[in-house]
Amino acid sequence: MRKATTLGLLAAALIPLSLDQQSPSHAGDAVALPTLAETSEIHAKIQTILFTMERNGEIARSMQRAAKARERDRAALLTRELAARAYDRRRATETAPYRLDDSHMMAFTAERNTEIRRSLAAYRTARETRLQEIASNKARDGLAAATREAETLISQARATDEPMWTTLGRLAPLIASTSTIEPPAIQIATAKSAIETGSIEQPAIIGPCATPSP
Repeated sequence: MRKATTLGLLAAALIPLSLDQQSPSHAGDAVALPTLAETSEIHAKIQTILFTMERNGEIARSMQRAAKARERDRAALLTRELAARAYDRRRATETAPYRLDDSHMMAFTAERNTEIRRSLAAYRTARETRLQEIASNKARDGLAAATREAETLISQARATDEPMWTTLGRLAPLIASTSTIEPPAIQIATAKSAIETGSIEQPAIIGPCATPSP
């Protein structure tokens, strides 16, 4: 209906108004009607104008549809973004206690590990100190035992009038067992009178270069 109305309006606008163009002297003459060629040309122009108008209208409607689609897409994207932000905020609120618990757990674990390391260090220090005490007590006990045994050997040598070199041979292992360093020669007071009386008169060197005196 709109197309027919537009076509009629265009036809009326394009038809030459012969009556308006007639002079007053020819008012009684017959009106000249347009020829078939002129009518066809008018219809062609009308069709062209209608096609152009329809195409422009379709383009305008397409642009409107595209603009509406873009607006819908933009609104949907904005809605998704708002929903995602709301979800993130809700998740952050929900997981905040768990994150706090995790932080407390990490702090507790670090403190516990530090305490364990301190305990291990104290245990190692105490163990080393105890081992040193045990070694010192063992060395002291060994030295005391060697001293008592040496005193016993000297007493036996005095009682039995044992030769000096025999007694020194028995004392040498005791001296070596109680010394942490093996010297090249062991200086010891040796004399028969010293063994008998316990006094030192002549020092002698016992070792690789020692030469027994007659």
